[in-house]
Order: sequence, then structure tokens, then C-alpha cells
Amino acid sequence: MTDRFKSERKRQPDMKKIFFINVLQYRPELPNFSDKYKLLSDSYHGDIVAFSPRRHNKCVFGNFKFFSIPIIQINILKHIVFVLGVLYYGLISHGKKKIDVIVAYDPLMCGISACLLRIFTRSKLVIEVNGDVMNAGFLGELTRLRKMKRNFISRLTAFLLKKADKVKFLNHQHAQIYSRLAGISDPEVFIDFVPTYLFSDGEPRFDKYLLFIGHPFFLKGVDILIKAFNMISADHSDFSLKIIGHCPDPDYYLALAGNNKMIKIQKPVFYEEIISEMKNCYCFVLPSRSEAMGRVIIESMASGKPVIGSNTGGIPSLVAEGETGFLFEKENISDLAEKMRYLLENETVAREMGAKAKKYVDENLSGPVYIKLFTRMIDSL
Repeated sequence: MTDRFKSERKRQPDMKKIFFINVLQYRPELPNFSDKYKLLSDSYHGDIVAFSPRRHNKCVFGNFKFFSIPIIQINILKHIVFVLGVLYYGLISHGKKKIDVIVAYDPLMCGISACLLRIFTRSKLVIEVNGDVMNAGFLGELTRLRKMKRNFISRLTAFLLKKADKVKFLNHQHAQIYSRLAGISDPEVFIDFVPTYLFSDGEPRFDKYLLFIGHPFFLKGVDILIKAFNMISADHSDFSLKIIGHCPDPDYYLALAGNNKMIKIQKPVFYEEIISEMKNCYCFVLPSRSEAMGRVIIESMASGKPVIGSNTGGIPSLVAEGETGFLFEKENISDLAEKMRYLLENETVAREMGAKAKKYVDENLSGPVYIKLFTRMIDSL
């Protein structure tokens, strides 16, 4: 990865052109976003469009140029601006050289934009399902209005997925559910890109704190994690719990923590700081109520750390029970507490699990593995 930000590679005349439609990117120059396109530049070229609060129209990642769409605060207007922005940049891109494949990051806003752009370009279409779009936003009690909204989103998702030449999922559980809904016969299933090499350098430390990173807090089960940690904290007073992520209403979670000074809730940090947190923590915990993949799991495993995760979505496909970490029954506070207690009381086991996790990531979840699977998918079109 010697060529960094704004570097362009020599493009071969027979390279396929891909137009990526992404979501919000605050800092697209960071390696967790840009390195994917630098690696893909060995075989492809094209453009990327996404929401961004700053203009990045001169960003170049290998053979891919990044174009930003301004964020509008009014929700309906924001969606209209996004669709129009995608069509604008897409048609300009197609006019310079034919787009071979359009890749949409999700089946809703990105998928709608991609289907409209495809009408004008006649390109092949790949829609990625990088989350549980039908259920993740509808956890908890369902009112009649929320049920109607979920039903509408389910029908719209199925309609859009049927328009794709290929649909990519992050885990087999979601692939089965959505394939039945949309009648998909040959879905692609593999992880999203993660720059694991950033986390694998050097020997990991095992400082005495458990780590959680993510948002939104309810979807990620932070309340479950706090309650479980409170159950074991008195017996392991030398360990703390560090919770990092954006939370617009932290008072509820601070109240759950009560007087436990070993629970530390922090605001989001820059990506560079996430790397050091992963390398230094004792173990990583992801108690999600819904999870398509769990990028943070791959990052923590690459750092040589054991993982405790809920047995839902794509987490079981990443965490080998008793080998690289533990799985607990979703929303089962006692089960999570016991898994944490065992790991805290057995540092040798924690270190062995961490070493196995790192080895598994290197062999199965690295950037080059992603590129190989992505290339196979594009070539199948």
C-alpha cells in the first residue's frame, strides 16, 4: 500500500469501469474507505459518489475519483438531492467512458439512485445489502404506523433487489431471508473491505479494560453491556469498561451505569485512535440486537483480541465459539456476564483466543481476500 491519498495508477485500456454509489463519508481519505479503491485499481477504474459535509471533488484513490454530494438537513429534500447528485455525476462519468457496472451500497437510497441511473446507462447493477434494512430500524414495540412503514420498506427492498444483476450480502442468514423475499437465486455472500493490516502490526497489549465501539447505542446493545458489566464489576474491580461512540442522549446510559466509576462512556474518536484502543484493550464486546457483519469485530480480531458477541446476524460467521471468542444469546444479560467473567479470570485463554483470531483474519478476512471475492463477483457479470 505504498501509493497513498491522491495517487493515480496507470490505467489499462481494457479495464472495466465501475461507478460506486456510497453513503455518508466524513473523511473519505482515511484508509478504511480509500484503500479499498486503491486495491481495486489493479483491475478496475471509475468513480465514487457519496454524501460528504465537505467538497472532495479532487480526491483520487488509485484509479477512482471521489465526488461529494452536499448534506441537506431536511430529510425528504436530502433524498432528492442525493438521487439528483448521483444521476448528475453518473451521467457525466458515463459520457466520458461507458460505465460497465454500477455498485450500490444499500438497496434503498443508493439502490433507487442506481436503478434510475441504470435506465440511462444500461450498465450491469450490483446492489449490496450492508445491514438489516427491514428490521434494524424497527426494534422494540411496533405501532400500527411503524408496521405499515416496515411493510412498505420490505416491499420496496424486494422490488429493488429484483432489478439487480447481482445482490451481495455480508452473511448467510440475511442472504436467505432477503433471497426468499426477492426471489434471488444466486446471491453473493462475503465481508466488506476492512484494512486489517493497520491493526495487525506489533504485539498486542492486554490492558485491563473491556472495549465497545459503535452506534447507535440501542441497536448495538450498550444497555445490555452495561447491565452485564455491573453484575461482575465488584468481583473484578481492576477492570474497567470503555464505551466509545456517538450517543445523542447519554443520560440514560449514564443512569444505567449508576455509581460504577469503572464504566467510562466517551465521545467518538478519530480512526487512528480506534486502532490504538483495539491494540490495547483486553477484549472486545459487541452485544448487538442486529448486526450484518460487525466491522469492529474484524478490527479487534486483527489486533489479536478475543471477541464476545451476540449470536445474531453476521457475528457467528466471524467468531468461532470457544476458539476466537464467545457468543452469547442475544439480549441475555446473564449469559453475557458469565462469558465476560470467564475471560477476565483466564488471561492465558484470552491471549490464546486473540492469537487464533489474528491468524483467522490474516487468512480469511484481509483486504486481498476481499478483492479476490469482489473481482470474482464482477467477472461473473
